[in-house]
Formats: sequence, structure tokens, C-alpha cells
Amino acid sequence: MKILIIGGTGNISYSCTMEAVRHRHDVTTLNRGTRKSVRPLPITVKEMFGDINNLVPWKDTYDVVIDFVCYTPDQAEQRIKLFSGRCGQYVFISTTAMYDREWGKYPLAESASSHSKWDYAQDKYTAECIFNRYRVEYGFLSTIIRPGHTYDTIIPCAIGNNCWTVAQRIIDRKPIPVIGNGNTLWTLTHSEDFSNALISLVENPHSIGHTYHITSDKWLTWKQIYGTIAERFEIQWDEADFIQVPAEYIMKTNPYLGNGVVYHKQYCDIYDNSKIKAILPDWRTNINFKAGIHRTINWFRQDYKRMVIDQKLDKYLDHLCEKFGEKE
Repeated sequence: MKILIIGGTGNISYSCTMEAVRHRHDVTTLNRGTRKSVRPLPITVKEMFGDINNLVPWKDTYDVVIDFVCYTPDQAEQRIKLFSGRCGQYVFISTTAMYDREWGKYPLAESASSHSKWDYAQDKYTAECIFNRYRVEYGFLSTIIRPGHTYDTIIPCAIGNNCWTVAQRIIDRKPIPVIGNGNTLWTLTHSEDFSNALISLVENPHSIGHTYHITSDKWLTWKQIYGTIAERFEIQWDEADFIQVPAEYIMKTNPYLGNGVVYHKQYCDIYDNSKIKAILPDWRTNINFKAGIHRTINWFRQDYKRMVIDQKLDKYLDHLCEKFGEKE
């Protein structure tokens, strides 16, 4: 198949590009070129550079377009104008963050209430509605994929931006803030497991017009997640190293981080994957978090430029630890 991947070099999309190449598809990527030096693509991949949001009407045609960088309703409308009549299937990479966590029924299926108050998640859901409407009313064939917390070149973080900062705090034996008691269950999926499912889905015409989760079936608490990262550095982690922080305080003092915490990360993150397993009965996740985070940390350590400390985040985490840590 002739596949266009919008993105193609990011935390999730790079593995999808590589998987499409392994399946011997004719792959083209479109991105701004900012990550080209981080993970180069095979020479068989046609690379185009530019901002998808500023492109004039498209000329080429593709069997499949997979879009990792559509975030808003306006961008959804633009994609429809750009690719109408020029792709056999448009795949929108959405998010599981859209679910109304207060609904409180687990595991979350694709039919669960999708009314998050988080603007990022709500924009993704509204974009989904636009694609579904154009599919039904105008025949714009689309498939919606909802990844959960998917990692490869990021380090999962309960409060923060998934960079090297928390790993360095563990190395330095600084305390780590967790939301509530840190025992909410969380799903982590390696991008290679995600990509195996995604490329198999786009090869199956029966997937068109449907919405699918692609997530692991294995869960860890945030304390277990940080403990597994600490093991990689041969550091013993215990309860005294965690500082329990109320989600509401993060929202009050740092709304940028607080939205994701209050509307998503303070709740359990458990998904029903029966729908994707029905269409891909042989698919399963193979990379457990211990093995996956080992690979991720090794990747960071291959180039010190990747091991960036977000000083603003680190200072804020220090503030949370000071405020909610035990007072002598």
C-alpha cells in the first residue's frame, strides 16, 4: 500500500513508520524536519518537510493517510479538505484521555462517556465527531485510533512532561511527588506494540469506519512505575521517597500541568481491548514495562543532549515535596 504518515519521527509515529516499512509498504512521511537528526529513517522512506496545517490542496493520492498531529476541530476540517478524494482511508490518531473519568466504570470501552473537561481531550473528541460526520454524510472514509500512555523516547511521569527530569531526580535520590497516594492503576504501552496493531489494522479493510483502543492489558501503580525506573539505575526505592500531593493543589498552582492531572492522571487508566482483539485476534503486547523502560533509558543515555532537565518543572516538583513532605 501507499501510505502517508503525518509525523513519522516522534515518540509513537517513528515505530509506526518502521513497522510500515517492515510490512513492505510504500511509505512517505511529512513533518517539519525538527527530529530528523534524532532518529533517521530508512532510505526507502520518502521524506517531505513542511507544516501540514499550512499546506495548499494536496496533489498526490494515497491508500492510507495516518495523521499523528491533528489536535483541533479546525485542523480536522482542514484535513478533510486536503485529503478528500485523495486517500482510501484516513486514520486519525486521537487519545484515550477524552473519557469522563468521574464516570467511574472500568475497564473503559470505546463507547464510554467522552466528555472530559480537559481542553486538549475535548478538542480531540470534537475532531473525532467531525471525521465521523463526514464519513457518514460525505463518504470521507476514516478510522479513529485512541492510544493511551504510549512511551518509547519519553519517560512516563505522573506530574510533568515525560522528559528526563524525573529520571534524574531518582538518580539524585530526590523525592518524587505522586498524585494522591500513588496507587492508582495506570496502563503503559510501548510504541512498538502500538505500531504492530496499527499497521495491521490499516491493512484490514474491515477496520474502516470504526474506533479502536490500542493499549496494553497490563497495569502498574505510579509507585510501581517509578520503582521500576529506579531499578534500572540499581536504586532501591521505598515509601519514604514518595510525596503524596492532592490533585486540586496542582490545578490551583499550575493549571498547565493540573488539567491532565485532575481530569486524567488522578484516576485509574484501564481499558477494554476486546474490540481490537476481535479484529486482530493474534495481536498482543509483548514488551513489558521493565524491558521497555530499560530500552528507553538506554536511548537517552546514548546522547547526553537528550538528557535535558526541565528546570522549571524540577523547581515545581521541589516545591510540592517541600509543601507536602513530612515536617520534622
